[in-house]
Amino acid sequence: GNLTSTVPVCYKPSACRSIGVPVAPSDRERLHTLGGRESSWHYGTKFVWELWKRLERPAAMEYSTFHHHLWVLRSRHGAWDHPNRAHKRFIDQHVISNRHIDRMFLPTHLGWWAFKTWQPPHGEPTFPDDIEYWCGKALGTDSGLSLMGYNPALLGHQRLAAIVKQYEQLRHAGYFSEDVKARLREPGAEFTLEQAGADQWRFRPVDMLRHKVGGSDERSNRWTFTNPHESQPPSVRIEALMAAGPYDADDNPTLARFDAPGEFPERATAPAVTASLEPVADGGEIVGRLTAANAGKERRGTWASFKKTFNPPLDLRPHQGLGVWVRGDGKGQVLNFQVQSPHHITGARGEHYVVVDFEGWRYFELIEPDAERFTDYAWPYYGGYHVYRESVNYAAVESLTIWCNHLPPEDSIAVDLRPVRALPLLPVSLVNPRLTIGGASVEFPVEIPSGSYLEACPAGDVRLYGPAGEPLKEVPLDGQLPQLAEGDNQLEFTCQGPPSPAPRARVSITSRGEPIP
Repeated sequence: GNLTSTVPVCYKPSACRSIGVPVAPSDRERLHTLGGRESSWHYGTKFVWELWKRLERPAAMEYSTFHHHLWVLRSRHGAWDHPNRAHKRFIDQHVISNRHIDRMFLPTHLGWWAFKTWQPPHGEPTFPDDIEYWCGKALGTDSGLSLMGYNPALLGHQRLAAIVKQYEQLRHAGYFSEDVKARLREPGAEFTLEQAGADQWRFRPVDMLRHKVGGSDERSNRWTFTNPHESQPPSVRIEALMAAGPYDADDNPTLARFDAPGEFPERATAPAVTASLEPVADGGEIVGRLTAANAGKERRGTWASFKKTFNPPLDLRPHQGLGVWVRGDGKGQVLNFQVQSPHHITGARGEHYVVVDFEGWRYFELIEPDAERFTDYAWPYYGGYHVYRESVNYAAVESLTIWCNHLPPEDSIAVDLRPVRALPLLPVSLVNPRLTIGGASVEFPVEIPSGSYLEACPAGDVRLYGPAGEPLKEVPLDGQLPQLAEGDNQLEFTCQGPPSPAPRARVSITSRGEPIP
């Protein structure tokens, strides 16, 4: 009770209906069992009323099914299930959806939430900054919270729960002004809560960039971080991801060969787009040539898709990564190698993006779903649960769809593709990771196995955490973290380890601004 602001006591229906997913609540909650679908509203409502009459004291009640007789029993509205990846982007969509609830004269809700641990390759852990983002949006929008699956015996859960408790105490106390709350609820705006004195609290704006370093992509270990604040040492998080096996291994299933004109029979395009995917001879090999032309004046929403279906579905449990060679033309379009299972098993869409900002051949290992970048582009399908929450069942992969999107206006593109192969995922360690900022470097004397992560705070305290967020050990730091300059900073990440499989990492850099008055 100290951690949550709602104590739901009635049945927990699917949140699908509240976000527009076309799933009948009567099917999901079995409300039609007694009298058929035409009477499901009656029996669902009757169940809640009968439960309410037997309560010893009033309780907060929330449910996504909203039959007309339930309004008087409902305490708040807007609950969704928790995401499994791209947590902050999912929260943004939840906040936007909740804006439509004001007309129902009910308080809004930002649950149900769960503290997630590392579940590769589809499940991302929730970090303290994810929880601060969630709690900050709840505080800014005066929304209730609720937790599920909380385990007080887990040290990682204890760390996150302490953040929730502090935020909720301040929210219930009405501690912050409307001006501060207006800042908190801005989409994409991130803040951290800090104590300014005895019983005094304030928010400080933060800017974070998460960058993935791919073992096979030599360009990815260099990137730019734009710091909008004054010069400072950053906060750093380094996550060790899973690595991929070799592309040419004999037992790798081939999902697309591009050697037959009818390999991708299901095709569709946006209105202003024409496109084709056909085999062509290139020297001594056959490649798939994807061409597309955009007759419009905008990039957004200019897409084409090419789909093939596997009958029977493929069992790719031992091979959950994708490997593909792409010959780019440097025009900035995005390719999406999307895998799906049969819809009766899961509605998940496994997004895997390649931005074609290069020329010539380049190899890509596609492992974690690209949910975080889903809203960067306009797709002709719903994202929501399909992208952020649900996961492809690799025991039954039914289709591969190759999309192109974000085409240059009044221009055409042409890229070549070598066979798409499914790759095994392998654990690997980041040994003595080294971070360089603007020419100054720091090396962390530690080995980070896949699933674990390192956090370094600006003061120089460094700690290693395990896959469940449990603290493992403090890491000595020889020297100081390099300074971030104001404006653009050139970053580089390297580490030691075996040459094969090539290690992969996700590096998060955070800078802080001046506190909100």
